[in-house]
Amino acid sequence: MLVCRDPAEAYRRAAFDLRVSGSDVHALTALCFEEAIAAVNRACYAHVHGHTLLRGRAMTRARSALTALKAGVDITHPMGEPLLTIYDAADAAIVHSMSHFDRDAMIRVSDDLQEIAGALAQAARNMA
Repeated sequence: MLVCRDPAEAYRRAAFDLRVSGSDVHALTALCFEEAIAAVNRACYAHVHGHTLLRGRAMTRARSALTALKAGVDITHPMGEPLLTIYDAADAAIVHSMSHFDRDAMIRVSDDLQEIAGALAQAARNMA
C-alpha cells in the first residue's frame, strides 16, 4: 500500500471515493467536470505561485478527468461528436501547457468546462 504523506490529499481521496461509490451516471459526470475544473484552476494557482510539482500533478489530474469524460460520451447522441471535439481541444491545451504553461488557455478550458457542466446540469434538471 502506498503511503500518502499529505493529509489533505488523503481526505480528498477518501471524499472522492465516497462520492463515486454512491453516484449515478449524472452525478459521476458532474464529479468528473468538478475534478477537471478544479484541477485546471489548481494548475493556474500553482503556476502563479511557482509550485511546479503541484502544477504538474494538477495538469495530470485534469487530463484524467477529461479522459473519463470522453469515455462516457455516447457517440450516437447528436452532441456526442461536438463534445468529443471540445474535450480533445481541452486536452490538447492541457498537454501544451504541461511544457509551455499558457494561463489564458487554461482559463478558457476551465470556463468552457464550467459552461458545459452547467448546461448538462440544467438539462438533467429539466428531465427530472
